[in-house]
Amino acid sequence: MKASDESCTNAGWSHVTSLLAGCLIFTLASTHSAWATVDEAVKPTAAETLMTLLEAAKLIQLSPQEIYSRTQSVLEHFGVPAEAESQSVLAERSSQQTLEGLQAILPIMDPDHFLDHYIETNATVFTGYQDRDSKELHDFVISLLSEGQALPVTRLETRLKKAATQNPANLPLKGLKIALDPGHMGNTFWDEKTGKIVYHPDGRKLSEGVLNLQTVLLLEKRLTALGAEVLVTHRELGPVSALPLNDLPLVEFARRELRSSSADLWFQALLKTAPIGNPLYAAFEADSNFNKLFAESHRADYFILRADLDARTDLINRFAPDLTLIIHYDTMDPEGLTSGGGINKSGWNRTKVYVPGSFSVDEFSSREDRAFVARHLTSPFSWDASRKLGRSVVRELSDQLGLEFDRFGGGNSRQVEPGIFSRNLALNRKIFGHAVSYVEVAYYNDPKEFNRLHDYAHDMDIGGKNYPYSERLVNIADALENGVVKFVQTYR
Repeated sequence: MKASDESCTNAGWSHVTSLLAGCLIFTLASTHSAWATVDEAVKPTAAETLMTLLEAAKLIQLSPQEIYSRTQSVLEHFGVPAEAESQSVLAERSSQQTLEGLQAILPIMDPDHFLDHYIETNATVFTGYQDRDSKELHDFVISLLSEGQALPVTRLETRLKKAATQNPANLPLKGLKIALDPGHMGNTFWDEKTGKIVYHPDGRKLSEGVLNLQTVLLLEKRLTALGAEVLVTHRELGPVSALPLNDLPLVEFARRELRSSSADLWFQALLKTAPIGNPLYAAFEADSNFNKLFAESHRADYFILRADLDARTDLINRFAPDLTLIIHYDTMDPEGLTSGGGINKSGWNRTKVYVPGSFSVDEFSSREDRAFVARHLTSPFSWDASRKLGRSVVRELSDQLGLEFDRFGGGNSRQVEPGIFSRNLALNRKIFGHAVSYVEVAYYNDPKEFNRLHDYAHDMDIGGKNYPYSERLVNIADALENGVVKFVQTYR
């Protein structure tokens, strides 16, 4: 923008914002107004006035510095804690990546190029900033290897090659640490909360949480017998988090969600309704998107998608595994059903895995999230290992179960290669430094798959109660075991 244009815009902004602020104060803050004499049927509500302000705000252009200042002011006003600095947690990532390697993996991590708003790269450093576009406030600086320098040998590479070349044939996983996370929960209470359950018209049902846990417990025995040290994040059908659902500090989690929402369109639009001060804060308080974050109806979502996944993340990161498998089953929802529900009579059954990547626009709002991206960008060996693990596992599932590779990744995912998609799921984002594969084994609401999985032939005790399982689940555990072993063998 030219200097003269910027001056003109700022002058226009001063005039418009004074009108908007006055209107906002009048409507949202005044308790004695001329509206007292107007029929309630024609009196505009705070929400209606806010919509008018948002429409007017579309005409306003703010500088990156002003957007950043207003964002920080709003977050501070509503009690969102200041973020921790990123440099210390990223210091170990220096001299672990080349510029060429960084540029090669960026399209997978950030296909929409949104991270460009926060970073700068050159031949020697990878620099992150706190403020979008203006790039005046440093967040972190990571040194890059010079052209021609070899990547350092990582702990993961050493351990995988040692296992592949030195282990006896009957203990191919000796010395390796493997984390297994059974997705979701699984008892009646949590099935209703998550919607991860399929009902058959004849009254039968399958819980994804139960399937996930049964698969993991079967797989654990196999991997342990092959020499691996195995961590299972939970062995019963409840959550991993020790925090009771009703004790979750709702406001604390809502504030955290508010920060994560700061790049969303609704948040950005509200920033334009008024300068820093009470009118701006009142605009947020009147907005339905803002109020939803603090609604009691969000308690279960915050628990399932935040508190419980954080607990799983902490367990896995403390265990420091060489590879992690996150086990899930998928659904293609019948027409008219958006979650859980019934059998998909048209039939759709495929297999796929997710590897880290494909951060979406709203997943760069916090310094913490951008630090996660930086870790993955500067961990070339572990990301490549994730892809190789995913490739090995999905091929075994396809070959042994007779399933084609899925063509749909879902969400903001991108296909990396057949059967493998990059997707920024919570565990994919937050665990790093080793091979990670998020497995969607099969579509359990496909009619044929449902019947296979429900054809019970074996018993399993979980929490003192019998949960029978099918021979199909045995075959799935066999395929996953073979996928892990063949992955390790690629490092011979």
